[in-house]
Amino acid sequence: YLGQFTANPWHNPTTLIVKPVVLMCFFIFCYLYNNRDNIPGKKQNKLCVCLAFGLMLSAWLKPSFYQAFVPALFIFCVIDVLSTKFASFKFCVKIGFGVLPVCLLALLQYIISFKANRNGIIWSPWTVWNFYSTNKGMSLLVSLAFPMIVMLFNGFKVIKNADILLSLCFLMSSVLQFICLGFTVGGLTGDFLWAVYLSVLMLFIPSENTMLQMKQYKIKFSACSIILLLHFLCGLGYFIGSYME
Repeated sequence: YLGQFTANPWHNPTTLIVKPVVLMCFFIFCYLYNNRDNIPGKKQNKLCVCLAFGLMLSAWLKPSFYQAFVPALFIFCVIDVLSTKFASFKFCVKIGFGVLPVCLLALLQYIISFKANRNGIIWSPWTVWNFYSTNKGMSLLVSLAFPMIVMLFNGFKVIKNADILLSLCFLMSSVLQFICLGFTVGGLTGDFLWAVYLSVLMLFIPSENTMLQMKQYKIKFSACSIILLLHFLCGLGYFIGSYME
């Protein structure tokens, strides 16, 4: 399973625990972004504090999330600032202040976790993924078949949806870290893969919402529904097979 990107790895307790926090952080930001012109300043500030608290809590539960989500937020904000010709700069700076505490905590965690144990993050392109998968292209296709077909049917306009764009940035950030990085000690443990699992989950949720908005297009809706059902059946089959072993 470490060569694939599943949205629901059920055997990892810390991933299960951090999922509600991931959902909270993701949708707090999306709510702030989608309603930034209508939310009073004080409420915006309170929601930014909630976002900061959620990121700090996630760092304590499972650092994998913020390690990929914070770079994704940065990429998203850069895209937004450029696309709005700096009209959203003030909003993005406010989000930056909300992210700052977890960035400082990340530095502290790095010093404690790695320097004290003589371990560290190293540049090691493809090493871990090559170890777990003999066909990376097919692994990616099988893992993301549903969101890919949803985006294919909706075309370029789908990335105008903030939920989809942020989840794509999250996925890109986590997959690039999984591809490029490793550890000095225990380099093949696949620790960077846990963020990919969380990013795939966050891509599936807005993709499902987009699919539900396609009900008037019966053929497209049916095709997306079949692919989503196949994801479920394959996951169920894997779970049953692992249990029987």
